Amino acid sequence: MNDSLATAISPSLLRPDGEVVIFYLDQRDGSERLYYAQKENGEFIEAGPFGKNLIRFFPFLDGDTPYVFWQNREGIGVLGPDETVSSVKVHPVKNTSIGKRGVKVSWEEVKDSSGIEGYCYSFTKDKNEVPEIVNLTSFTNSVTVTAAEEGVHYFHIRVKDRAGNSSKTVSLSLTVDITPPPAPKILPLEIDAEGYYSDNSPVFQWNVKAQDVAGYNYSLSRKKITITNPRIRTTRRRIKYSTVDGGIWYLNVAAVDKAGNVGTTAHLRLRLPPLPVEPKGPADLEKKIVKRAPPWILRRETFDISPLLNISLYLVLGGLLFVTVFLFSDVISRLMIRREGAPMQELAQTTQIRKKRFGLRFKFSLLIVALILILTIGISSILSIVSTENQRRALADQMIEKAKLSLENMTNVAREGILNNDELLLLSVITKTMENRDISYSIILDTGNRVIAHSDINERENVLVDEFTIKAAQAEGIYIEPDYNPDALTHLYKLASPVKFAETRLGTVQIGYSTDSIFKTIEQARRENLYSALIVTGVTILVGILGAILMASITIRPIKVLAKGANIIGEGRLDYKIHIKARDEIGLLSDEFNRMTVRLLEYQKKMEEKAKLDEQLEIARRIQQDLIPQSGIENDFVSIDGFYKAAVGVGGDYYDFMQIGDDRYGLIMSDVAGKGVPASLMMIMIRTVFKSLINSGITDPSRLVTLMNDTLASDIQSDRFATLLFGIFDQKNRQFRYTNAGYGPLLVFKEDRKQCFLVNPPEGSVPIGVMPEVEYTEEKPIILNAGDSLYLFTDGIHESRNEKEEEYGMTKLARVIPSFANGSSKEISSAIVQDVLNFAGKAEQYDDMTLTVMKVK
Repeated sequence: MNDSLATAISPSLLRPDGEVVIFYLDQRDGSERLYYAQKENGEFIEAGPFGKNLIRFFPFLDGDTPYVFWQNREGIGVLGPDETVSSVKVHPVKNTSIGKRGVKVSWEEVKDSSGIEGYCYSFTKDKNEVPEIVNLTSFTNSVTVTAAEEGVHYFHIRVKDRAGNSSKTVSLSLTVDITPPPAPKILPLEIDAEGYYSDNSPVFQWNVKAQDVAGYNYSLSRKKITITNPRIRTTRRRIKYSTVDGGIWYLNVAAVDKAGNVGTTAHLRLRLPPLPVEPKGPADLEKKIVKRAPPWILRRETFDISPLLNISLYLVLGGLLFVTVFLFSDVISRLMIRREGAPMQELAQTTQIRKKRFGLRFKFSLLIVALILILTIGISSILSIVSTENQRRALADQMIEKAKLSLENMTNVAREGILNNDELLLLSVITKTMENRDISYSIILDTGNRVIAHSDINERENVLVDEFTIKAAQAEGIYIEPDYNPDALTHLYKLASPVKFAETRLGTVQIGYSTDSIFKTIEQARRENLYSALIVTGVTILVGILGAILMASITIRPIKVLAKGANIIGEGRLDYKIHIKARDEIGLLSDEFNRMTVRLLEYQKKMEEKAKLDEQLEIARRIQQDLIPQSGIENDFVSIDGFYKAAVGVGGDYYDFMQIGDDRYGLIMSDVAGKGVPASLMMIMIRTVFKSLINSGITDPSRLVTLMNDTLASDIQSDRFATLLFGIFDQKNRQFRYTNAGYGPLLVFKEDRKQCFLVNPPEGSVPIGVMPEVEYTEEKPIILNAGDSLYLFTDGIHESRNEKEEEYGMTKLARVIPSFANGSSKEISSAIVQDVLNFAGKAEQYDDMTLTVMKVK
């Protein structure tokens, strides 16, 4: 029966339903094991082995179904047909009420001796429905279900094995509620006669007419925003903000019901007075600090025209200050000469008075008219360009979304038409799609790229072999050619999407989407903007000439009074007071002249205080420097070293590395928001918590970062946080396992490719200290072979700027690393830092610079 049999013994024959099945023992792999051979088409097909170290076996028939018992030293086993499969064990959901977003239902993986073919599920109102079609693969263990109709729905699921057996149906009852709660009614605030709220700590209250509200999501922003996130920030109908900056704010509040539906956002506009300016000193460190969000977490706002309209006013005031600075400089120089003993009379005799040619009134009027002309033309041009670009991007994004939606609709209908072989349905979807005038053509292909339906009837049954069709047939998702870029549109985009059912590809749909309508709309908008700009420019110039003459006359008058007073003070009469009633920059400048003598006396005292403060900051800097590693790690396996330099004495950056056991190394990098003493205090807290956890034996990256966040979030103010990355390098498997908590990208140098690669952070990563109970997860490990090196750094490295305000940049950093990669970690870090410092030159360091290098040997 089989030439490969070694020592087959004890054959036994059964005839189930007239077929021939022979059971026997064989020692071909060194132990007695059970095999059987079944005759098919005149040949015996062998199956096995089964069991191990068998003593005997007993085949028998139960009706026409063959079974066999076997016995060995471990016990008795049975071999027979697979006729059952276990039921699905569904995990209970946290909330049985679901909204528009639906709910994710999960279950445990089902094991079966025949293997699992897939899962059958449905979500309907029928309590007794039994799903029949396999619509989930065997690897799937969760699905998100939604419903468009409210009421009680039932999630039914059962499993089907490869032997054709289906389990019992398991059902889960869920209540669908897709009606969002009404918008809250925000109670108005008491404001003064000028429209301002009384202070900078507003208290808001609201009411809502609904019974099933679970809580509220809210935000305070500079513009109205629509809240769509079902996150519940409070269950109360009252919130309070403290120490809010002055200006116009909007409170946005939306109710969230028990099903997770977000209601309409309610808005309340309010004006807050400017915050009082307080002196900064060591005593202020104990006061509450109003923190501003760093630029990388600010929401991107739309273009606002109002600041540009104020440029002319700023330039006019700047001209006034430019004129008065000469007067102020002259007074200061006279006072310094007097203190050095030079007689003021000699200075007056040797100084010649210049003759007046063109007065300030004429120059000022001419300057204002020129500025108005330049600003009007410049603003009109900028607004025209920005408006056109924004309109083009918006139209382009809208176009690509419409194209994808049309493609998705075609895919859904084509799936049904191909499965049912419904040619009429396929032709109808082609006709419906072509009603969109921007679509040039639409095609439905089978898996062999044969045309099933086409907007051009003459193309039917043809096989397409063009490059786009071949690439689209291999794509697993939506394929677009050329690549979509809203800043570089082409006249025609080709889009394709696979048609699949139960992970099986049935064909491909294609459409051609034209952008000619977008180009026509943009050209028309450009012409309209040009006509508007010409009209506005003409009117503005006429009004500007009249306004410039009037403004110049009004402004020059107090300057003359200021010049007279400056001359008197310059002659030595420091008790003279300049009286200007104007409450503008000229009035402020006269007040500065009056306070000038007092400032000169206070100057020496302030310098002494500053010297003491500098001494204290230097001590703090030395203490902080002692908290970071003083030397690197250098052995036969790795080379680790780092660099740290604070921007202002002490800083908020922290790095550390240590050897854990014989073959593991830990690295941590953290960047506290802010600079100076507050940031350094939080840096010390981070180091203390980290050292405590490491010394307690916790080395798992995700668990350690989670514990650090829980500890710090409960001990620090809610407006303090820090980005952090912690990882463990295992020299045995050469893997760097790490967890990222809001930390930026890192660089990896690969020796075999002589190139640096950027590893970007995950989207939505939360810094530590923002909120408690955040579960951090481990990122994909990084493989580091011999010669490879890993680079952790803060933004003080790649965002360093030179005197031209040019940024060092991530690209330059990645480009210079390969030239240093052959050295040790200390040599590499020193070379990188020196390159950054050479680039910055004499420019001021605005942020803390921190770098850690780990090289694998």
